[in-house]
Amino acid sequence: MIKTGISAYLFHYSKNLPYRCRIENQDGNDAIGISISKEEMVNFTQFDPVVIYFFENDNLLVHSCYIEILDARNSFIELKTEIPNSDEWNEKRQFERHSVSLYAEIRANTISKRGVALIKNFSYSGMLVYTKSVLPEKEEFDLDLYADKKVIFLKARAARSVKDVNYNEYGLQIVYSNYAAIEGMKQYVESLKTFQKKAIQDLENS
Repeated sequence: MIKTGISAYLFHYSKNLPYRCRIENQDGNDAIGISISKEEMVNFTQFDPVVIYFFENDNLLVHSCYIEILDARNSFIELKTEIPNSDEWNEKRQFERHSVSLYAEIRANTISKRGVALIKNFSYSGMLVYTKSVLPEKEEFDLDLYADKKVIFLKARAARSVKDVNYNEYGLQIVYSNYAAIEGMKQYVESLKTFQKKAIQDLENS
């Protein structure tokens, strides 16, 4: 169980730095209630992917979540967790996945205008996205990832999909044209990890 009343840090695609919040309650293993300022509530939308971090015995823990309930009157957000009790910074697998909340635009021949996608987790080889657009299943398309005040231009292919009443979930494979592009993405993933951990440490020490 997560301790209530402690400070936590929420990453959301609306800004690079984390939002500081407070854990108010935890319902079982899959719901976390947090309080946050009313001024910051306007940046969030129901079903947005977010990542919440907190310290437990000097260890930085992370939960991948999405926003289930927004209560602006009481400055309260309920998050649904999808990777409970997970410390992904220490995860050991061939292609390490990182929980994120990032914004991207998709350009495909099957979409009349640019589609909006929210990235929930990624590694240098692929990513999990939410979008209301319907993506081509076997064709490559362009994905423009907005990160750190810059745009990373990628090509991707949908490897799997799950349809939902609120959004479509896609597992995307990143398609690289050369080795330099792969190395560039690896460096970005590592720099993102370093940046986020430092941002949290700076807020914790302030």
